[in-house]
Amino acid sequence: MGLAELPLELVIAIAKASRNAHDINTLARTCRRFYQGLNTFLYQYSIRYSGGSGMYRASDTGNAAAVGKFLDHGADPNAASSGPPLILAATRGHYNVAELLIKRCPDLNINIRDPGSHYSAFFWAIVKGNEELAALLLNAGADINLGDDEGNTPFSESIEEGSTKKVKWLLDHGAKFETDVPHGDTALTIAAEHGNEEIVRLLLEKDIDLDHMNEENRTALSLAVENGYLGIAKLLIHKGASIDIVNEDGMTPLGGATEYGHVDIMELLIDNGADIDFLDSNGSCCLAIAMEENQMSAFELLLKKGANIDLQDDTGSTPLHVAAGLRNTEFAKLLLEHGANIEAKDSAGDTPLSSATRKGFLESATLLLDRGANIETRNDSEHTPLFTAATFGHMDLINRLIARGASVNVSDEFGRTPLLVAIASKNDKLRAVLIENGAIHDHDANDAIDTESTTNAG
Repeated sequence: MGLAELPLELVIAIAKASRNAHDINTLARTCRRFYQGLNTFLYQYSIRYSGGSGMYRASDTGNAAAVGKFLDHGADPNAASSGPPLILAATRGHYNVAELLIKRCPDLNINIRDPGSHYSAFFWAIVKGNEELAALLLNAGADINLGDDEGNTPFSESIEEGSTKKVKWLLDHGAKFETDVPHGDTALTIAAEHGNEEIVRLLLEKDIDLDHMNEENRTALSLAVENGYLGIAKLLIHKGASIDIVNEDGMTPLGGATEYGHVDIMELLIDNGADIDFLDSNGSCCLAIAMEENQMSAFELLLKKGANIDLQDDTGSTPLHVAAGLRNTEFAKLLLEHGANIEAKDSAGDTPLSSATRKGFLESATLLLDRGANIETRNDSEHTPLFTAATFGHMDLINRLIARGASVNVSDEFGRTPLLVAIASKNDKLRAVLIENGAIHDHDANDAIDTESTTNAG
């Protein structure tokens, strides 16, 4: 008797005893009679022993007929060991498989999520841009707002992608646009940050919170401004977004635009009433921010628009104090040309010249001296610019100040002179320059220093 002539009952018994899928499939392909006799057994075997791999392959390849046979033989439509069939259908765009599952399976979990990405079938349909499949799933009860474990939703992903078409479709089908996503963002803050102007327009047609802050206390306007999106900034301002709202850095949108040098946006903000003299949480005004970030065009615009050139921060420093402490003297020149107070004092009594000498910036100090700064001005500790330069050992500045007539014999509130500072710091070069230029050698003070040194050594 040949193999093909074996009784079907015996063939099935052999298949049951085999427990090897490859061998069983080989046996089934021997002849049509074996295939027909083993067909039911093969489906049951796959369901029972292969972890649903057959159902997986059928769903993955869009073989709706095979999927239907697996269901006929008791396959679980929600089995996730090899990947839920509905997820596979959605990721591959197999409308026919998804439709079959929905029609045939009353217990189908329409919101089942991908074990890997944690996307639902509807989420995958949106990601793939398959509106027909998305509509099918939605009509079957899919949650349009169901996101992944990180809170990303089909709507937020579509916005980040910049797909106006997807966003409009989702809005038209009832997607929530105020739902928070990772980092406390909303649809509007994401769209503004990514420069999606058309999406912003769509969102602004809704009753949306214009001033929602994300985890960094940035609103849609703040994000648009910092990233240089003039068109979006115009839309938000026209719609009524708060123009002086403060972010986590204590900075307004104008401060942000200044920091990044977005002059066109700065002008838009100022022309719409932004506070040009607002001080951020660091006490910096926009003029100071422009200087610290070396944004000359932004600085010039602020001057043109009437920023207060003598505005004092929490430490009493003016913009000229800030400029004097920079290597770039162009900012200080502009401030002086616009009438900045060259003798303004901060809370410690320091003038811009004092700031320049403390930092050791010869060019800034020279500019201020050329413009008439008081070379003998004293701060609250009775330090003159020369005394300050001596304290920090800035020899080039010391020589310049002496050449300009600075007194070498001034004393501070404790009676210390620049020479005493030189002796205490063991700066022989400074000591020699001061003595050469008339510094009085105070032996009592010198003895006091020697005594202090001996005491400390002991």
